[in-house]
Amino acid sequence: MKKRCFCLFLLCSILLICSSPSSACRFWVASSKKMPDLIVREQLLSLPHSLKQLGHEYKDCWSVAFFKGPAALIARSEKSSISDERFDQAVEAASNAHAEVVIGHLRLASSGCQEGVANPHPFQRYDGGHHWLFGHNGGLNKELLISLISEDYLKAHPPEACKDNPPESWVDSELYFIYILKKIDEAKGNVLNGLKSAVSELAQHIKDEDQYLNFFLTDGKEVWAYKKGMSLFYAYDQKNRLSIISSAVPGEDQFEWKEFPEDNFALLRPNRKPKFYASTK
Repeated sequence: MKKRCFCLFLLCSILLICSSPSSACRFWVASSKKMPDLIVREQLLSLPHSLKQLGHEYKDCWSVAFFKGPAALIARSEKSSISDERFDQAVEAASNAHAEVVIGHLRLASSGCQEGVANPHPFQRYDGGHHWLFGHNGGLNKELLISLISEDYLKAHPPEACKDNPPESWVDSELYFIYILKKIDEAKGNVLNGLKSAVSELAQHIKDEDQYLNFFLTDGKEVWAYKKGMSLFYAYDQKNRLSIISSAVPGEDQFEWKEFPEDNFALLRPNRKPKFYASTK
């Protein structure tokens, strides 16, 4: 009897660990007019909790992206960042580009196509005159998102990644992206109003404890980010006029890292401090 109870306890513990919101993707985004190449390399490659080192835990796949003019250049892999030399090469390319926005993402797949698939984050779309990139860490109900997007809008703007066996192969994060862009369209291009409308409507359908909504959205000029339910941190380096948001603090000593306020948006622009907006105001 004791052995059976212990086994049940152990099984429940495993299920709790596996379903924990900590089991989600990780992302890092930096914005600066003069992106410091050393900081990009350190925070993505060499610091204790850089995206490379986090590849031990977030093993599914990685991506590194940056904007060169209006175009987004994205390197993706189906391997872990810790075991793939192409990750180092992609970071070197991004650090040498001196782009205004640099992105790193590690996927811990929980939705849609998974095995042997290169990281679909950041998802990209051209909408409203912007070339958008979007990344998410968390999890959302795909059926709910499909319902909120609507059949007609989804037919006109279908998912472009993992489309071999829809809707099973669709990734919840890309549906979240499509939904957000729809709300921005409905707000006549006002990004903040569209974002507020999106998270407000989602909150009406999802229990507070199940709202894992962290994301970043950028067109290469501005970076929008939102925190709800998952860890997120930010730092501003006055010397380099550099803003960074990250799911994990890469290294404690490099900057003064602060916790991103819950249920808030942030707007990052080159050479400016992050500006925060409460979702309900």
